[in-house]
Formats: sequence, C-alpha cells, structure tokens
Amino acid sequence: MGLLVMGLVTFAFFSFPRRHAVRLFAALALLFTTTEALIGAALVLLGHVGTNASPNRAFTLAIHLINTMVLLAVLALTAWFASPSAIGRTGSSGEQPLSRAQLVCALVAFLTVSVTGAIAALADTLLATNSLVQGIQQDLSPSAHIFVRLRVWHPIVAALLGCFLIGSAAGIVIHKSSAPVVRRLALAVVFLTFVQAGLGAINVLMLAPLWTQLTHLFVADLLWLALVLLGAETIVFGNRAAIQGGAESSPAPVISRP
Repeated sequence: MGLLVMGLVTFAFFSFPRRHAVRLFAALALLFTTTEALIGAALVLLGHVGTNASPNRAFTLAIHLINTMVLLAVLALTAWFASPSAIGRTGSSGEQPLSRAQLVCALVAFLTVSVTGAIAALADTLLATNSLVQGIQQDLSPSAHIFVRLRVWHPIVAALLGCFLIGSAAGIVIHKSSAPVVRRLALAVVFLTFVQAGLGAINVLMLAPLWTQLTHLFVADLLWLALVLLGAETIVFGNRAAIQGGAESSPAPVISRP
C-alpha cells in the first residue's frame, strides 16, 4: 500500500497546482500510511496481537484504529477533491448548514464510538459467551475482565452519536441546504446510521459471530466516509471564502493561506 500512496502523492503534485487541496490530502495520506506501518510494527513487537488480553492492548488498539480512520478519511478527501465534479464547485449558495463545532463534535464522537466498538469486538472474540444472558451477567460483574466491563459502553455512546448525527447534523442539512450533493450525503448519513444501529442489535443478539462483526465494521467505515465528505461539502464548498480564487481566478479548489 505504501507504494500506491507514494504514486498517489506523485500524481497529486504533478497534476494539481500549489496549495491545492489534493496535494495537501495526498501528503497527509503518505504521513498516516507511514504512522500506520509504525503502529502496526509496535503492536507486533509489544505482543498486542492474537489472544493477548492485556489491558494495555486497549490503548494500542485505540491508537491504531484512530490512525486507520484518519488515513481512510484523507484518502477519501484526496479522491473527492480530485474528482471532476469538485472542480469549480464552491457551493450553490455559500450557506453553511453544518457548523465547524458540530462537525468536530461529530467526528470526535465517531472516533470515540469506534474505539469502544473495537474494545467490545475484542471482548467478544477473546472472552466469548454462550448466551445473551451470560454476556449481560459478565457486563455487570465487577470481577469481569476490563474489556468486558468496557463493552457495555459501546451501545450507549453509539446510540448517543446516532441521535446527534440524525438530529443535530444530518437533519439540519436536509432541511436547510439547497445543495443536492449535501442533501445526498446527509441522507446517506441518516440511512447508514439506522443500518448501523440495526446491525449492532443483530450482532449482540447473535453473540457477535465474525461475519456480523465484519459487516458492522464495513458499514461503520461507510458511515465515517459519508460524514467526512458531508463535512467537506458543508465546511469547504459551503464557504466561498475557504476556496482560493473561485469562479473569477481558478476553477480548482485550493487551500487558502491565513
């Protein structure tokens, strides 16, 4: 993958002008690919793989997951800003229905939910139960493993995030934005949030078999990408001042200097 990302960086710097968003995100993709490799190597060296149930594994797992999610986001943003539809687009009305504070809160909350989900999945894999009742008893037991006791927090924070996404972020965009791309991304966020909630319930009821965990993770990645791209559309393309040049000087979105 490192070679592919290096090729992406080369393409970005030869195909787009200085200070262009594609250059920035391609460079960030290379940075986070490097850190991804280093974190992966650290996991192996520390032995935080396989059946290792050390509490310290939760910290390395969280760091690895956050780096992976950020890498996925910058790769998506690189492709998004490089797409032909992005060239010359600065938003249909310059409105900004999703504030920066809302976006930051949503992204941070999503990463928090992802970390709790990874710990829950680790608990389900290493400390599997034979029934739903036994699993609930383990969750409530003060003597249970730390991963099991943390597992109960995942559905709680996930439900709070789902309400936030639908009510505070996507709902605002759907009702106030006139940009078709923003509306479609907002609808995708709402739809994937409901799908993810359903898959989470299925995962719990079926005692977290591997295929439901992988499906749950896949939809989580799709929801993350939809949220990141929704933020890009509403914050960057929705704010004409954030785009260098505009229709008068340059058709390509670039990162302006302060």
